[in-house]
Amino acid sequence: MEQKLSRRQFLQGTGIAAGALLMAACTVPAAPAPAAPAGGAAPAAQPAAKEVKILEAWSRMTDVAQQSIKGIIDNYNAKNTKGVKVEFDLRVHRALA
Repeated sequence: MEQKLSRRQFLQGTGIAAGALLMAACTVPAAPAPAAPAGGAAPAAQPAAKEVKILEAWSRMTDVAQQSIKGIIDNYNAKNTKGVKVEFDLRVHRALA
């Protein structure tokens, strides 16, 4: 018995696969362990310079929605320890004259 794949099923499967690939691409690779020197002495510990990545969040929302998004971003920045910072940028919509 042969079952046909509907367009909807194909699109759902493709969307799930694309989402899984996106999630896998966003993972942080593990840092390799430093090799011990031949003399047996432990290497001097040097703090690694932590690179901060900045993401911009744009919004045209106003009033309560704008304050909510800003609060969410501020909360994320306060709790984030992975070296990512989000900057909020309000894009004001101007009516065409």
